Amino acid sequence: MIQVNDSAIIIETEKFIKVLSIRNILFIRADECYSEINTSAGKKILISKTLKETQSYFPDKHFFRCHKSYLINMQYFKELKIHEGLDLQGGAHLVFELDTSNTCICRHILVGSPA
Repeated sequence: MIQVNDSAIIIETEKFIKVLSIRNILFIRADECYSEINTSAGKKILISKTLKETQSYFPDKHFFRCHKSYLINMQYFKELKIHEGLDLQGGAHLVFELDTSNTCICRHILVGSPA
């Protein structure tokens, strides 16, 4: 996977090479040694990189690591619910246990940069 510019990336797998607009990515979920890219069209793209590796390709001004298992596109952020997880626009609901590091998401939204 190679970042093309601030608005699109190239995703390369064994099966295809695809240009994907960053604005069409809802979130990326960790799946052990893989990352699952979830798009606004409901498609899931599995790539053979850890979430930590994948995160380095995405601009901080658009994406935020809200949990060890999730990298979210901040333009789709809707609501963080204590004890329930996170809701994204479009109906996606990410379930994870809230800890003190998750409260950084509020600062990121209000200030525009991770704490």
